[in-house]
Amino acid sequence: MKKGFKETHTKSFEWEYEKEYRLFNLLFPAIPTTKERTITFPDTFFAEIIIGLMTPEQHKKEIIYHAQEKNIKIYQAKKTPFRFEVTREEIL
Repeated sequence: MKKGFKETHTKSFEWEYEKEYRLFNLLFPAIPTTKERTITFPDTFFAEIIIGLMTPEQHKKEIIYHAQEKNIKIYQAKKTPFRFEVTREEIL
């Protein structure tokens, strides 16, 4: 349990430049409903979306579709060869 908590709530210092935010809603020990697991934000909350390196193609298509509807910039994460770094390339 401690290991899982640490892995989901912390990041390696090498990734600090990402300035990522992580949101959690701890409902333990109850099994949450779909409604309890859903967080809704206004469209204006998002400045951009970055699609991760290993995002399945079907999910990528859905993300792009919704981003286009809402006029949100979207980027694809790209690995930097021989470095512990990820860059991004604008796709929308």
